[in-house]
Amino acid sequence: MSLRRATAMKSGHMLLRRGTVMKSGRMSLRRGTVMKSGRMSLRRGTAMKPGHMSLRRGTAMKSGRMSLRRGTAMKPGHMSLRRGIVMKSGRMSLRRGTAMKSGHMSLRRGTAMKSGRMSLRRGTAMKSGRMSLRRGIVMKSGRMSLRRGIVMKSGRMSLRRATAMKSGHMSLRRGTVMKSGRMSLRRGTAMKSGRMSLRRGPAMKSGRMSLRRGNVMKSGRMSLRRGTAMKSGHMSLRRGTVMKSGHMSLRRRSAMKSGHMSLRRGTVMKSGRVSLRRGTAVRSGRMSLRRGTAMKSGRMSLRRGTAMKSGRMS
Repeated sequence: MSLRRATAMKSGHMLLRRGTVMKSGRMSLRRGTVMKSGRMSLRRGTAMKPGHMSLRRGTAMKSGRMSLRRGTAMKPGHMSLRRGIVMKSGRMSLRRGTAMKSGHMSLRRGTAMKSGRMSLRRGTAMKSGRMSLRRGIVMKSGRMSLRRGIVMKSGRMSLRRATAMKSGHMSLRRGTVMKSGRMSLRRGTAMKSGRMSLRRGPAMKSGRMSLRRGNVMKSGRMSLRRGTAMKSGHMSLRRGTVMKSGHMSLRRRSAMKSGHMSLRRGTVMKSGRVSLRRGTAVRSGRMSLRRGTAMKSGRMSLRRGTAMKSGRMS
């Protein structure tokens, strides 16, 4: 993603027009704004076609990756929602009894999705490109695999306390409680996941990851100890790289190349998927920020003066 205030922007994930204001979560739209957030952005009553989504006229986006106004038809790269579907928050939120099919998920009748990427009610059946959940079965595919009895609430994964969960991206040990954002842990919990693995003691707060100093990230997309070299499925950081939060956090002037992103010198990542210090240039599979952009938290959060503030794009 790359965008400058009041300019037109085109990115693999989003297309933002003038006057866009991004607020919180993946998607948070102010009434009448072009973009609401995250992977989707669109002006009320206008047609938008971004890399991941293309929304038809009359669509109103509210929160999460996709939020549709009831009765509108929408077909995005990641999701295609049929009439009558109401999306609320997180990547997908369906009203019970609606049918939905999307690149990432296809939910059968009876499935109730609440927030985050996946929020299932116990005993519901769900099939999606990245996930396939069957009644009382363990999910093994894509981003998440849930064991029987697990309740997902928000963010990418939210587990009921004291349950054990193993998934492609995350595996949480007993006692883990996930609250908001992609991952939010209560202090003193131990968590291991495809994307993240935190040792006991770290406190996770917002965005994808917010770690206190001394934390060690181990797995999935990110894993590294301060001053060490790390290689992970999604990222490979060179020696001296320090990862702090989000998908990527680089030490200044260090060069990094990863499946999702490649940051040029001078880039400083702080939180969310991408967090850049002002004046840095970043080019990545999913995002590309131009000079003068300051990213702070969430997937992307820009300092004031920029069009976007949070969600995937800010």
